[in-house]
Amino acid sequence: MPRPDLYAEAQEYLLNLGDPDYFDTALPDVLRLLGHALPVFVEHATYPHTWVYGQLSATQVFTDATGAAQDVTLNDVLLSGTDQHSGHLIGAKGMFETVVYTMATAAGGTPAYQYFSWNGDLWEEIVPTSLPNFASTALQTLAFVAPLSWRRGIPPDVTFPDGFDADQYWLMVRALEPPVVTAPTASRLLVRLVSWPVSDDIQELVLALFYPRELHVEPVAAALDLYIPDWRIRTGGPTHLLRELSPLQMLRIYPIPDTLSTDTDPFFRWAADAAPGSNNLTVMYTSSLLEWRLPTWLEGLVVWRLAARDAMRQGERQDMPLAQALNTVADGAELILRNLWRDGLELQELGGQFDAAPLR
Repeated sequence: MPRPDLYAEAQEYLLNLGDPDYFDTALPDVLRLLGHALPVFVEHATYPHTWVYGQLSATQVFTDATGAAQDVTLNDVLLSGTDQHSGHLIGAKGMFETVVYTMATAAGGTPAYQYFSWNGDLWEEIVPTSLPNFASTALQTLAFVAPLSWRRGIPPDVTFPDGFDADQYWLMVRALEPPVVTAPTASRLLVRLVSWPVSDDIQELVLALFYPRELHVEPVAAALDLYIPDWRIRTGGPTHLLRELSPLQMLRIYPIPDTLSTDTDPFFRWAADAAPGSNNLTVMYTSSLLEWRLPTWLEGLVVWRLAARDAMRQGERQDMPLAQALNTVADGAELILRNLWRDGLELQELGGQFDAAPLR
């Protein structure tokens, strides 16, 4: 139902004395609170655990070497040249805090490097908690705390190849004191992503899964019915992975898996948008009610809540008994709907929304 129609119905309860401007202000909050009161609107999203690598020249030209950085071929990843400000860039669709280098050729001399993250406007220097020694051939680890200012984007001062997906969270490693004669090389890198930005409509995480392998389309509800039979009445957090939603709407997984899983359980096939052959994080979450997807059977609840809010305000239409009555009716309707879902009634019988399967 379009907004004007929702507002027109609310006005009927208010004898046409309601304030449409107030309705516009109140509607998002009404939908948000209904999403909490009826936690049955389940969405899923997949966050790719993918990263890219490339050499960076002193003139800020990026040369893609992702394949070399991720394979096991020996001594094929150039980490910097022998000129100042050469180095490399690592980009990912999520934030990472650890990079492990399998060194092949040690840098000549005693080079020194700087480390920067892209904050959306400029390169911001970071102070690692563990520094790699590119003048050694042992395993070397770069570790740092992901800065709060880190943003995904395309740095305009870097020249990327045509067609390259440069919209990443970027880390720059740049030679301040360049190597002498011999440039450092590695055989491979390991980058572990830990955090992904999530959409504002996520209210509560239901299930978080970290897994690789090829994912295929499979109905979400059918998979859950098969592998987690009690999911429809389960409350609380996920059991597969510790997780948190930060105030910045950032999903972070911990502890970071030490190895890349190779599990091919069919349960992992219900997300169609994950990149095949790579590790991914898939989450199921309850979402705020989206105005454009508001089911017809919930429109009455929205109208009652809007009218009740307007009736509670000081002004021409203030009517506390009316507000109390409308809220009481809405509370009763919400309770009935929750009980129906708890008793196993399929949501599609109410609104035909198969994706919005009941949780409680």
